[in-house]
Amino acid sequence: MFFSPKNIKTDGLIFFKGDWMKFLIEHGRAETIKTDALVMGIFEEDSNLINMGGLSQKLKSKIKDLIDLKDFSGEKGQTFIFHHDTSIKRVLLVGLGKKKEFDMEIFRETVSNVARYFKSRSYEKYTFYLPAYENFDYDKLIRNFAEISEITLYAFDKFKSKKKEDEKNKKLETYSLFLTDYIKEFESVAQEGIIVAQGNLLVRRLANMPSNELTPSEYSKIASSLAKENKLKLKDK
Repeated sequence: MFFSPKNIKTDGLIFFKGDWMKFLIEHGRAETIKTDALVMGIFEEDSNLINMGGLSQKLKSKIKDLIDLKDFSGEKGQTFIFHHDTSIKRVLLVGLGKKKEFDMEIFRETVSNVARYFKSRSYEKYTFYLPAYENFDYDKLIRNFAEISEITLYAFDKFKSKKKEDEKNKKLETYSLFLTDYIKEFESVAQEGIIVAQGNLLVRRLANMPSNELTPSEYSKIASSLAKENKLKLKDK
């Protein structure tokens, strides 16, 4: 099934469900969420954590201690993971480098690396903490996060034989974005990112299908189904 994203509300959350992964937008207080890992991007200059809203004092103190002890510096690409509590089981710190050098390309690279990391782990959910970075459009950050995560987490396994060991192992089911600043319009912004990603992935899926599966008639059915879902008209030539 080729998916046209639709947002679904449940328990005050907003999520977008595809045919292989769920994406949630969460906000409020970070300690109220349940996740296998909370991912936090830290700049080299973030030793005081001034802009890190929504975090408990306990978590802030732990991160400050790691920085003071020089276990974590925020250097670009650096990572440090530690166990936290029963709600947020782990916290993964990711270095973003110097603020003056930070740009959208570094953000997209970070998001992709994080998604790739959790794609290979037996966690069911991870949450990316997104503060309002100074001099950056929050809309663009949200849109890019949704797009890059969706593309990176995708795996074409239509023809992959499932082993009993694989079926027993946990696998990633949900990724979420925790917003320190939230307005309802961000839901449609995230949806835009997913739609762009889904268009990219549709092309990949079609390209990966062998000719005996993707016959002209099957291709026509897919096109007709997409047109119907999106209220478009097809013209035969």
